[in-house]
Amino acid sequence: MTPISLVRDVLDQQLVARDGVRIGKVDDIVLTVRGEGPPELAGIECGGIAPARRLEWPLRGLLIWMSRRWGVRHGEPFRIPWHLVRDIGPDVDVDIAHEDTPAWTWERRVLDHVIGRIPGA
Repeated sequence: MTPISLVRDVLDQQLVARDGVRIGKVDDIVLTVRGEGPPELAGIECGGIAPARRLEWPLRGLLIWMSRRWGVRHGEPFRIPWHLVRDIGPDVDVDIAHEDTPAWTWERRVLDHVIGRIPGA
């Protein structure tokens, strides 16, 4: 197994569902700590609320409000278990269908309601 740097190779990379649809970006990395041993890689998170936790107010508050307002998992990020990550290259390929992810819904809503309203977008 080739070692990877989670921050460099995974965080903020494009997520691609098994059907080839881009479903967002990797917004967070989830580790599980059990006892005294080293942390275990549990999964990745995506969705509007995940990157908001890294920001300062008022931008964090705006993203949290948007996430709750648009009904994307009631303000919770979507977690993809690490065992569903198929490949890490230029993109992070995951073994889920895009229709099964609220992350894709978030991306569509941001595109339609925010990016799509910017002149020239």
